[in-house]
Amino acid sequence: METSAGIQASLAGRYASALFDLASESGTVTAVESDLDKIEAGLSESSELALLTTSPKVSRDAANKALWGVSAIMGLSELTQNFLGTLAQNRRLSKLPAIIRSFRAIAAAQRLVRSIARHLGAGGEQSEFGRFGQTGLDLVEIRFDR
Repeated sequence: METSAGIQASLAGRYASALFDLASESGTVTAVESDLDKIEAGLSESSELALLTTSPKVSRDAANKALWGVSAIMGLSELTQNFLGTLAQNRRLSKLPAIIRSFRAIAAAQRLVRSIARHLGAGGEQSEFGRFGQTGLDLVEIRFDR
């Protein structure tokens, strides 16, 4: 999925876009959204988990191992587990809250585009969607042929 410069400009946006693309390709967007909800709740409820994701004293390997265990307990999907491992290896776990917000914005915009497409298709009008992306929830370049 093509995303706007606004989301792509941030580090969290690039990670969120990559996760969304992988989830979309594997048909697991809803599962990943649920996983991210669990992670967000865990970060707010557990000071140890929050510290794990923000402390520079925690090594990459230690963070990766701890998150793998936490992911298994939370019942996270394999894609989300692997994504957390990538964040740990790249020392980007502190960006998780921003990544979650960006992922949600991308997923919401994609649902909106699909909803518009279904609505227009139901009206009997022919529509052609060119490239589309989003900035938050603003759609970019949608063409309609009558």
